[in-house]
Amino acid sequence: MRFEYAPGTTPIDPDEAKGLIPAHLTLQRELNEYEESNILEAAAWLFARRRGHPLDERFPPYGGLAPH
Repeated sequence: MRFEYAPGTTPIDPDEAKGLIPAHLTLQRELNEYEESNILEAAAWLFARRRGHPLDERFPPYGGLAPH
């Protein structure tokens, strides 16, 4: 039997759900929203603490000074 789900309502596979730390997530949409929120939070934290772009080779690692 094959089920059709509306976009974002696909249930997370039970085997995949076992490895999720936030156990309350049951739909793919919920997982996507949770991951997006974490990414945005991490980006805000990163850019609030350092100057420059993290993919620039001159970007200071771990808050140190950039080499000259």
